[in-house]
Formats: sequence, structure tokens, C-alpha cells
Amino acid sequence: MVEEAKATTDDKKKEIFDKAKENEAKMKEAEAEKAKQGVVPLKAAPVNKVEGQGSVWNNNSYHWEQKSVDKWATDTLKSVLGTFYFKYEKATLTVTEVKDLKGESSVSVRKGKKIVTYDYNVKLVWKIDMGDESNSKVIGSVEGEWEFPELSNDVINDGEEWEINTRMTKGDETLKKTLF
Repeated sequence: MVEEAKATTDDKKKEIFDKAKENEAKMKEAEAEKAKQGVVPLKAAPVNKVEGQGSVWNNNSYHWEQKSVDKWATDTLKSVLGTFYFKYEKATLTVTEVKDLKGESSVSVRKGKKIVTYDYNVKLVWKIDMGDESNSKVIGSVEGEWEFPELSNDVINDGEEWEINTRMTKGDETLKKTLF
């Protein structure tokens, strides 16, 4: 009787394992299909509550301490913005160059709280390629620049409107009229 129960349990375990493997394979196929279509899922960053910690001399992190993270932030922004692309139906938008990135960023600690501040001026060069009906070849392109004169934590945190200047530098006139 014990052996029968063990055999039944082992069969159930194998059945559950096989079903999980099958579901995993289906999910991977669906992700691969989405990747072919240019839909890239965003992975959620883990949420960690980080309490600010000051220096050894700053007991309980009570006094204001500020540390510049300019180099790291600039390198990270250039890397992320410089590889950005977006596909929608027959159009593909690509950031081809981070033309200008000026500004500063810092992390401060006050009364045990971490405060992140940044203020940047960003200029990006972009290109939009339009595909034909079957989306197998490019039938037209438009190029231009974006300028974000003030990209800062104050604007974003306060819910203010952003100023974005867009300028087309070259491209097919018919396509320009279609897009803008």
C-alpha cells in the first residue's frame, strides 16, 4: 500500500513537472515572437527601500551630506539613450547619437533620507525609417534632433510640463508631412 501511494505521488510529481516545463516553453516561444515584432518587455527593477547612510562622522545621518554622481549618471544616460529604439507598425524610431549631455547629479543624505537630484540639458539625434506594406524594406526616412533644455528632478517630481524642442534636419518631404 505504501509503495502504491509512493508510485502515485511520483506520477503526480512527474505530471506537474512536465506541465510546468510545457508552460515555460510556451512562454519562451511567446517572448521570442514578441522580440521578432520589436516588442521588448521592460523588466521591473526590484524595489529596495534604501535608507540613507552618512559618513562615520555623521552620527545617525543627521547632518546634510552630498556626493556627486556626475560621471556615473552621464555614462549611464549616454548608454541608455544612445541605444534607444521603438518600433510601431511600419515605423522604427532610433536614437542614433547623444549629441550633447550637460548637467549634474548628486545623492544627498539628510536625517537618514536619501535625496537624489539631477539637472541635465540633453540633445539627441534621431531617425525614423518607414517600411513598405510588408515591412520588408525601408521606403523613406526622416532625421532630426530633440532637445530637452531642462530635464531635472524638480520638473519630474512636481509634475510640471517638459519642454522638448524637435527639429527635422533631413528626409523625404512626403514622409515629413505624413509624420508631422
